[in-house]
Amino acid sequence: MFRAPVNLHIWAKALIILLIGSSTAQAQWHQWGGPHRNFTSDSTGLASSWPEDGPKKLWDKEMGDGFSCIVSDGTNLFTMYRTDGSNDETVVALNAETGKVAWEHSYSSPLPKDAVTQFGKGPNATPLIIGDHLYTVGFGGVFHCLHKDTGKLVWKKELWKEFEGTFLRFGYASSPLAYKNNLIVLVGGEGNSVVSLTMKDGSLNWKSQSYTNSYTSPLHINIDGTDQLITFMGT
Repeated sequence: MFRAPVNLHIWAKALIILLIGSSTAQAQWHQWGGPHRNFTSDSTGLASSWPEDGPKKLWDKEMGDGFSCIVSDGTNLFTMYRTDGSNDETVVALNAETGKVAWEHSYSSPLPKDAVTQFGKGPNATPLIIGDHLYTVGFGGVFHCLHKDTGKLVWKKELWKEFEGTFLRFGYASSPLAYKNNLIVLVGGEGNSVVSLTMKDGSLNWKSQSYTNSYTSPLHINIDGTDQLITFMGT
């Protein structure tokens, strides 16, 4: 497993080129894996190769550590990071064209005493954009709903504490999944393996199964007209 700081200028170049190259609409990448959660884009008119000297660097931005990927609403880029030596995690919104910080939301996230930091201190999960809101989960399983344009806190849930979830030594890593008006998250534990929360206020919709948690992210598929939830658990 390779650990590196969030190298935002590399990702920003790729995302900005996608935005400029789309002939149909501004490219949007609302979740882990993109529009269909399968790492493919619907954008058209993209270049088939890089220039000989490589793509032009538009801007760069030094960030902290983390494995959280970048998502975009077509205007801003959103990700999470932890500053080295700090107990705080930060959710950040950056203007895609300039790299200017639109807003930051920092919160205390001390590492659990049994955490293993050999591969980094997170955050590991990727944010999710739904409408005007941004949903994030940090290293310690704290789930935030923030206003996408301002970073203002709407609600938060402590998944491990509230649902007695499975502690993951390398930190929470599952990226949330949107389904209709609900958010699907992995928690783990007796009766709480998979949990569905309402987008509006984070209240519990349903919970199911008794497997331990894992570092994977759930998927939604449809087979013969039936919606199904696919997830890989620890046991």
